[in-house]
Amino acid sequence: MVPPAFSVQSGWTLDDVSQVTVTRGPTTFVVSVRFSNVERTPWGRDYLQRIGRLPSDHIDNADNATGEQSPDGSEMLLSRCSPLMLKLAPTLSIQGLPVEVLCSSPTYRLELLSTGEVEDDGVQIAGTENLTSEANRFSRLVGIVTTGEFGEQVAGILLEFIVTGPGGGDCLRRAVQARTEMHEKWKAQVGETVNELHAHQLVWGDVNAGNVVIDESSNAWVIDFGGLNNPEFVDDELAETEEGDWQGVHRLFDEWLPSPT
Repeated sequence: MVPPAFSVQSGWTLDDVSQVTVTRGPTTFVVSVRFSNVERTPWGRDYLQRIGRLPSDHIDNADNATGEQSPDGSEMLLSRCSPLMLKLAPTLSIQGLPVEVLCSSPTYRLELLSTGEVEDDGVQIAGTENLTSEANRFSRLVGIVTTGEFGEQVAGILLEFIVTGPGGGDCLRRAVQARTEMHEKWKAQVGETVNELHAHQLVWGDVNAGNVVIDESSNAWVIDFGGLNNPEFVDDELAETEEGDWQGVHRLFDEWLPSPT
């Protein structure tokens, strides 16, 4: 059972990574573990066995094996990190908090890593605090366009304009595709933005080559939160999910962009 002090917002396991997002009062925690980083630790072997990634007979210490399968491993991740999270977020409720506190509430990113030691469970927690940053690039709402005598009807919305240069534009443009030396940077920037969205319980959804735009400073922006999915990048069964977002990022930068069609 997830510790009652936390409210689970989302969780997923994809390839070599598991992640769960929880809140406590105004504070958000994004807790993750990369299997290859902990697979040689007592905690890591127990965790991988619990989520079905490691047969129970691979567990060296029988005391570490519970025999109970936990599909996403959220309980074990949060139990390991909960003492630290309770210290970082002493406020349990958002009731009575001023708007200024709610708007500036932090997001902590915690990751379990191997200590390289055999004592205890062999893992440690590395973490950073992130507030919403200009480094996370997606078009922000500038205004709402209304019509009617008293502006009672909404005609549309006005979004921040992304200025692109000769080598910019969306990833469908040949000029962008040809800049292979920038692909890893753009992948990292899009990953940072997706992490920030997920930390606030938001999903990108429509991940595809036309929805990543490169600006005049060679930075990657995420656009179009329309609620659809392009099956070339995100499978239909993963549409509108965090796992689908990461599947789309992987397919775009690791499969499609190196050999665009």
